[in-house]
Amino acid sequence: MKRDSTAPPPEAAPPRPELQRGQLLSCELRDDPGQEYFVYAPASAGRDAPLLVVVHGISRNAREPAKLLARFADTWGVVLVSPLFSAERYPDYQRLGQGRVGKRPDVTLGAIVAEVAAATGASAARVHLFGFSGGARFAHRYAMANPDRVARAAIVCAGAYTFPDPDVRFPQGIGPSPDHPGLHFDLEGFLHVPVCVIVGRQDARDGADRRLEEVGSKASETPNQNALRWLAAMQAAAENRQLESQVSLLEIEGSSHSLKSLMKGGVLGNAAFESLFGPAPSPSNDATETITAPAEAPEDEGLPRARRLLRLARAYLLPLLLVVAALALVTPLGLWAHYRVTHVISRDALVRGHIADVGARLNGVVKRVEVDAGDRVREGQVVAQLEDRHFAARVRQAGSQLEKATRELEVERLAIANERRQLETGLTEVSADLTAAMAQVQAAESRAQEARRRLELQRTLSRQGLVALELVRAAETELRTSRALVEAARAEYEAAEAARSSAEVASEGLAVREERVSVLESEIAALRAELAVAEADLEGTLIRAPDDGAVVRRIVQPGGSSVVGQPIISLWVGQEVWVEAWIDEDDLASVAVGSPATVTLQSYPDREFTGVVESIGVSTDFELPDSEVPQPRHTRMRGTPLIGVRVRLTDPGEELLPGLSAAVGIRKQRR
Repeated sequence: MKRDSTAPPPEAAPPRPELQRGQLLSCELRDDPGQEYFVYAPASAGRDAPLLVVVHGISRNAREPAKLLARFADTWGVVLVSPLFSAERYPDYQRLGQGRVGKRPDVTLGAIVAEVAAATGASAARVHLFGFSGGARFAHRYAMANPDRVARAAIVCAGAYTFPDPDVRFPQGIGPSPDHPGLHFDLEGFLHVPVCVIVGRQDARDGADRRLEEVGSKASETPNQNALRWLAAMQAAAENRQLESQVSLLEIEGSSHSLKSLMKGGVLGNAAFESLFGPAPSPSNDATETITAPAEAPEDEGLPRARRLLRLARAYLLPLLLVVAALALVTPLGLWAHYRVTHVISRDALVRGHIADVGARLNGVVKRVEVDAGDRVREGQVVAQLEDRHFAARVRQAGSQLEKATRELEVERLAIANERRQLETGLTEVSADLTAAMAQVQAAESRAQEARRRLELQRTLSRQGLVALELVRAAETELRTSRALVEAARAEYEAAEAARSSAEVASEGLAVREERVSVLESEIAALRAELAVAEADLEGTLIRAPDDGAVVRRIVQPGGSSVVGQPIISLWVGQEVWVEAWIDEDDLASVAVGSPATVTLQSYPDREFTGVVESIGVSTDFELPDSEVPQPRHTRMRGTPLIGVRVRLTDPGEELLPGLSAAVGIRKQRR
């Protein structure tokens, strides 16, 4: 197998002090302080004993699986190691941590295996793998990428699988992925590794697995159907290479809600260890000791006293033991009966959270999806994007039109300002000309009046014979000249008046052009609105998380069509959880808002959560669709109506996930 950036083979670690046998120990990796792992080396594990790597699920509780499997390690003589892949260091450990954030869990695993092998003498050449839930996804992907380091693998309730299809990108297939550069798979080698796929017989697509499953499984399939589909794909890959398939499927009682519930009765532990290491070894005959009864001692004086003590013990001890046993049996029954009397019990209950199906407000084609199921997201983070080329072109087009209209408005304003200055200058000149013409008219009329008086005077003097006739004719000529000058001055005045009227008309035309400026401004406002719409559409191609949360599932893949109203990503937003319990209508009068409640979960059977009733539904399940009720009425033995009650938990913790099944006890109110 050619690998340029996958985990290097584990090197022999420097010897570490001998670990205490028969104890589950918490250790830190010597070369990486803060990297925790749990190791259990049974006394029965000799040198070169098999090494079993146990990989935890998405709850990231590495101690629990190691503790549950320790007794089987004793039986089979196996050294057990359980690394802790914390969320801070390994946010995507189930995908081999080959993304662009976090550390490489496969590299860390190699270092841990080398260190444990040096401390216990176990064989590190080829490890055995056991993975549950997210750990099962890691285990089979690690084996596909590193078959030369894996002897056998048992993957329990993986839910989602990487299929042996080189044309499909990882993690759905084994094809190259830009998010996991350098990761390659040796399918040929993996087909020689025995793998046992273990699923719960009652497994169904609900709870946390339904909410936080990885993409790669069809939305309508149950985890068992996903496992069967992967099993068929692996068998087909082996047949294509003329190999015998090494993958097997085993169904056990239970479901995948928690490893602890599956381990009850030891069925899962025995099945997993038998698939990894073969049948359990039989006890050695050499270890069987023969117990010989001692010879009867001769009677002495103390024997009658011993017999009396024995009779007293038989007379009083046996009844006392019977009374204690009865009390031990009756007390829990009494407490249970008292609890049933004082509480309303609901087993039709689920952990709920705000699940938002996030889509686009535009129709288009999905360009890329930035997140995967189980990824944490922040408010405003881009989770998907539509093809945006035509939206970007619309933005450029609207911007160009706006720029053109803006320039036209600027040119028009400059032209109007220039013309206004010219009109103001011309109007000033026309006013001056008009004033001068008026003055010339007045002067010419004054001269004409003076010429008329002189003519009348000359005519009077001529009739009296006092002046010559030539002087009269000269006066007449002067009068005609003066009248002509008056006419000329009046003509100039009229011309100046016409020029002023023309200037006033031009000013009115300028006002019309100024109105056109208002029209252009309105057009620019409309173009700005078009540009804002285009930019909003371009921004709308980016689908963002409405709040902090986690990805439940990817609904549409890159290349798929997006329609307004159709979701692309399903998110659990806000990280808020509550419990929705459905109670019988007969118990409605016994429950009130504020009533104390206790909640237990199948996933965490050792924990009890407290809370109060926050609200009571206003309708029964008869008025609701079946999808809103954990157990539809046609599937219940008793078909009476149920009413939903919302319980707010006092301290829910970070481990609760929407969809987990619960049992709720609500203290009855006193009537």
